[in-house]
Amino acid sequence: MKKGNIKGFVLGVMVTVILMTSFTAIASTGRRERIEVTYNNIKITLDGRQITPRDGQGNIVEPFVYQGTTYLPLRAVATALDLSVEWDGSTQTVVLGTGVLAPGDWSKDNPAPIGTKIYVDYNLTSSPKNSWKGTMFVSQVLRGDEAEMQFSMRMFNQNRVGEDQEVVLAKIQIETAPDSPSQWRPGLTQFFTGFDGYNDRMSGAFYGMPADGEGFVWRAYKVDKTDTQPKLAFNPHGVDNVWLALY
Repeated sequence: MKKGNIKGFVLGVMVTVILMTSFTAIASTGRRERIEVTYNNIKITLDGRQITPRDGQGNIVEPFVYQGTTYLPLRAVATALDLSVEWDGSTQTVVLGTGVLAPGDWSKDNPAPIGTKIYVDYNLTSSPKNSWKGTMFVSQVLRGDEAEMQFSMRMFNQNRVGEDQEVVLAKIQIETAPDSPSQWRPGLTQFFTGFDGYNDRMSGAFYGMPADGEGFVWRAYKVDKTDTQPKLAFNPHGVDNVWLALY
């Protein structure tokens, strides 16, 4: 079973997937009951890789069977699927999250913080082969001397930076979804636009390195040294703008 399909399965049956360390079950009314469960050395594999289920303290937790239903340790399975797990004691709720947000969750005045994954799905009707979906996020930002040391030979010889300016470099991680209509990752570079803290378009200092095998691109812009809130927009035709903070 593919990882994405397993995610849907886990979310769909989360009401039956619980984490238990004893034989005591708690009903919705708060009533406690003693139940009999069967342990039979049940194993969990994900795409052929065996998972060792553990609780939040690192102790191994074995799956079991109760009345014909196999119960799995939620935290171990969710972690294997890259899902976060939180417990809201005030509402007695298990909270699962993918860590990936939609473009509409962010705006020009509220860009996604560095490290926040954004899911993108767009369709270019004029060129269907270039339609793409996947996730992206800014993983690293360099400014001033750090940026100059990283790309001095590539940028500063051909790109004059004003006395009151410096270069801001953004490393953008891009991951294509398994069911994406294309793997058109290098072409995504042209859709990034830099904006300063005043929401004015920034001049590009370097077009950007194409995506490599590790799945990232670099974008570089000229920014005022006093500007503390530059941002990046990914805005191809057919998708809401994705706003990424560079601070």
